[in-house]
Amino acid sequence: MAPTHSTPVFALLTDFGTNDPYVGVMKGVLLSRARSAHIVDITHAVAPQNVRHAAFLLWSAYRFFPEGTIFVSVVDPGVGTDRPLVILKTKRHWFLSPDNGTLSFVVADEPSARWYQVSDAALRRLELKPRSATFHGRDLLAPLAAALARHGSIRSLGGLVRREPAASPFVTNATSAARPSVLHIDRFGNVVTNLRLVATARQPRVAIRIGRRRIRQWATTFAELPEGNPGLIIGSSGLVEIVIDRRNAAIMLGLSVGDELRVEWEG
Repeated sequence: MAPTHSTPVFALLTDFGTNDPYVGVMKGVLLSRARSAHIVDITHAVAPQNVRHAAFLLWSAYRFFPEGTIFVSVVDPGVGTDRPLVILKTKRHWFLSPDNGTLSFVVADEPSARWYQVSDAALRRLELKPRSATFHGRDLLAPLAAALARHGSIRSLGGLVRREPAASPFVTNATSAARPSVLHIDRFGNVVTNLRLVATARQPRVAIRIGRRRIRQWATTFAELPEGNPGLIIGSSGLVEIVIDRRNAAIMLGLSVGDELRVEWEG
């Protein structure tokens, strides 16, 4: 069954930015169909068309939301094509997204999640008319989210589909399938990587080489690092970050989202 909350919570994540009316229009559609809803903006600053960036940002936020939250993620390079829309049901939450990998990080931590593919019949019933080929967030995903919140059966929206477990996007040791890379750069210039290490003495430590610079100093807080020197910390998302106290590490080290990293395992 779909969520049964009288006051649904919708959490939005897009690459729409805030200069255009797109986010406001999506909220208008949601409120037109679920007037008592709470709508939370996770972010609308996903790098344009960057599905992997969206996947990380969604993963880093979802666990802090109340049970029954409906996440609507619209980072959709294939908008207007025949790519399907999917609904993911985890133990506590619902996720709606184009089927393009946006949910891959969430699934890595939710192995028992169930996938549903939205049916064409459901889309015909729910969409706003006329349907735009460039704004499925408004015409398809927002109405779908509102339908979930209106106590409808998930079976009226789509059918259960089986999927093979995907490889983890995180690097936990030297033999991990994923390649070490930059997932995100926050507004302070801290560089979030996909290295998922536990900060204990028994966990192998790593050094990260960027050009001729080898970064191997670990710290618990930013202030522990010598002024101007880069170091490694376990950030709030539980991933390794490359940081420089009170400096923009990304700029100083010349790093961007998507860059691959050279990791040297020390134990």
